[in-house]
Amino acid sequence: MHKVGLGYGMLPRYPIFVLSKGRADVCYTAELFTREGVPFYLVVEPQEWKDYARCWGEERLLVLPAPEMKAFRARTWIKRCSTLRGDPYHWQIDDDINKFYRVWKGRRFQVSPGVALRAMEAFVERFENIAAASPKFSAMGFINKNITPISVNAVPSICVLFNNRSPVFWRSLYGDDVDFYLQALMSGWCTIVFNVFLINTPPTLTVKGGCSPYYATTKLRKLRIMRSLERLWPFVVEVRYRGNAIKYITRYNRNKFPLTPILKEGIQLQNIPNEFGMRLVPAIDKKLTPEAQRLYEEWQRYEESLNQHFPETND
Repeated sequence: MHKVGLGYGMLPRYPIFVLSKGRADVCYTAELFTREGVPFYLVVEPQEWKDYARCWGEERLLVLPAPEMKAFRARTWIKRCSTLRGDPYHWQIDDDINKFYRVWKGRRFQVSPGVALRAMEAFVERFENIAAASPKFSAMGFINKNITPISVNAVPSICVLFNNRSPVFWRSLYGDDVDFYLQALMSGWCTIVFNVFLINTPPTLTVKGGCSPYYATTKLRKLRIMRSLERLWPFVVEVRYRGNAIKYITRYNRNKFPLTPILKEGIQLQNIPNEFGMRLVPAIDKKLTPEAQRLYEEWQRYEESLNQHFPETND
């Protein structure tokens, strides 16, 4: 199947905060959300306010209280701002996402970010103890046709829905997502990674700004930074050399945490999927291959069966 569009028009319920640095003119996430009509806030440092205001407008900007704030401190500031607003959840999304995908029948199809985010929100809202959830990063291996729709207690990253009731905050200069994940599990909370939704970003170090200065730093400085995560979790995380690269190794994996999401009182799950208005649409400028035509016809039959249960899309 060639490039397709699914589920245009639906928007997320909770606020989106895009933390950005040095990318006023190449903020791919802001470009994508603006094009798709998804509301968002850009969280920027004071010295870059004018550049971002010129590109994206003052009304979209939230300015951090100090210049050169470390990412983990900025993330904590965002969560506190969202909590003070009274939001039960909020999104923190990196500034270099250029595509969202929906996975179906072992294939990925481009999807509107609004409906993807809303579908993930609707899942998380049903449970008491999910601290964070995210779509899967598209670079994390191939698409397995038999993979489960979600992975429980995997590491959410890049595009994360956070529960403001969870007592977890960020502490680590490096691996802040892993530190958050381990804190959540140790506190009895679950995390979710959605395998049915993917996000795509440009390769590391191909876009200026962001964490590029860190990735381009010397091995010695990178090693010192990574040791900060090892010091927080001395019995869980170990920093090692793998070939010419420095990697951190976690001794525990998600299967060793017997935590499961707990349904909120009064919630009853149905065995019938709700596609939130998503439809498989062939690309206008492409001719369908026989395989793509087969998938399209299969989706049509699938959609007809869903319409018997969901005659109108209901958020």
